[in-house]
Amino acid sequence: MKPFALANIGSWILIIPLSVASIRHGWICFHFWGCLAFADNYIDPVVFILSYLAPVAILGVVSLVLLQRYNKTTTRSVILATSLFLFFTGGMLVFGIWYLHRTHAPSGHFLLSEHVWWLKPFTTI
Repeated sequence: MKPFALANIGSWILIIPLSVASIRHGWICFHFWGCLAFADNYIDPVVFILSYLAPVAILGVVSLVLLQRYNKTTTRSVILATSLFLFFTGGMLVFGIWYLHRTHAPSGHFLLSEHVWWLKPFTTI
């Protein structure tokens, strides 16, 4: 295998866990909504996905962009990877913000930005 083919595969290996974890969390929330006793069962996976898997996936997207710049991958691959990243990261952000504001609105002490390291500059989220 050529080195650029391995780099392309490696980039996708960095992106796929974000997609799989987000889909699995959505499936669990859909099937077990109201059955799980604590809010941590819903929000801890979101914090993990946003803190660890999203930054890893953005590295995969950036590497695909660099490969495309040197004509070693297709533009379609870059567009697909970018849209997957934006869709699943945005979905987790929207769910996390909605759920935390819904469950902790009276106290207002639990913000998503307290737990996701790259959201620290946005302290109102």
